[in-house]
Amino acid sequence: MKQTYFSMNYAMRAYNIFKKQPAVDGNSTYGVQKVRCQFVILGNLLDSMKFDEALKRAYKAYQEAEELNKNEKNRGHLIRSALFNI
Repeated sequence: MKQTYFSMNYAMRAYNIFKKQPAVDGNSTYGVQKVRCQFVILGNLLDSMKFDEALKRAYKAYQEAEELNKNEKNRGHLIRSALFNI
């Protein structure tokens, strides 16, 4: 049984919690988790056939991955994953 609604709800809640966390030394504490939440939300939007919203989420995930890669080393895999999703 697909649980798209519940998955979307939990991913959105997690994203909002991660987004509110303060930065440490200018770096996002939960940057990787924020991008991964975007990927989960994107997948749920695709399952719900909301393609335009999913594409917006994919671009947002890409932008967040780019920002994260500027501040931290070895985060290029997130950029590649975001580009693959786009």
